[in-house]
Amino acid sequence: MTWRRRNRLWLALLLPLLLLALGASSFRLTRLYLPWEWSRPIVAGGTSGTFTHEFVGFDDALHTRTVGVTVTEVTEVVAWEGDAPVEGARLWRVLLRFAAAPDQLLRGCTVELTDAAGVRYRFEGGRRAANASARYWTPASKPDCVPKDTPGPDLAPFTGKFVPAEVERPASWVVSTSMVLPAGVEPEHVRVMWTQPEFLVLEIPR
Repeated sequence: MTWRRRNRLWLALLLPLLLLALGASSFRLTRLYLPWEWSRPIVAGGTSGTFTHEFVGFDDALHTRTVGVTVTEVTEVVAWEGDAPVEGARLWRVLLRFAAAPDQLLRGCTVELTDAAGVRYRFEGGRRAANASARYWTPASKPDCVPKDTPGPDLAPFTGKFVPAEVERPASWVVSTSMVLPAGVEPEHVRVMWTQPEFLVLEIPR
């Protein structure tokens, strides 16, 4: 009996097994490694929305994040926490209310304003000290989407181990942040995001 005849069953299974392996590897590639763009908007259609998405933590495990977000106010202000806009710009304060279960991982959030042309504005840039005689120092970190004293659980950066909160985060809380836009440019939407590619799009109260 020839080698081909002895192994004809395995040879027949080889092609389907190769196709399955290729499909599995491409799924992992496209789902976990390729989506590094903010390409999947979740449009709330109002000032409130619920954001649910899956993400892979440092532990290489798939987690689900669910949080409700409401834009309570977007207002032009002269100064915000010692910051003022540079000449030719305007400073906008953004107030957001969040609601989530205490076990939700919500640290590492980014908030943006967008204008009618879709240009995105973040916390960084366009600032000076509100006190003209003071020297401006760039903030060490941007505002996050969790309370400072009770941010909730986290993932350890190297091991990926789930680290429970020392003090339980409240069921809902308010976060204040700000963005600088060019003079004459009005904000149209608020974007809230954690992990690419999904992000939540909210309308501004009028």
